[in-house]
Amino acid sequence: MASPITVHQKLKKALPEDTFLHLATDYWTSPNKLAFMSTTLHYIDQNWKLCKFTVGFQYLGGEAHSASYLGNKLSQLIREFGITNRVLAVVSDNASVNIALAKHLQANVFCPKWDPL
Repeated sequence: MASPITVHQKLKKALPEDTFLHLATDYWTSPNKLAFMSTTLHYIDQNWKLCKFTVGFQYLGGEAHSASYLGNKLSQLIREFGITNRVLAVVSDNASVNIALAKHLQANVFCPKWDPL
């Protein structure tokens, strides 16, 4: 019997190989003090249609809003989908963490070829 294919595996197979991708991520804390991170992936397909998928919804735990912790969570997602060389932009609305997160991604995922500013 074949093993079931996960939603991530299906999405990974469905992503066009020659398209740049954009990630949008947001972090928040619920009223009962639980922190979460949501990440969506966006791209324009061959027919100029905007495609978007939720690729991550994660409970963050104790270090919720440190740039290093958030960077590690986002890095893990980028590597899991095998899109390291295809990310054109990463956006977030958390201004206090954005620059530190971008620098973390540059140092740990994208290397010098990616400009964090």
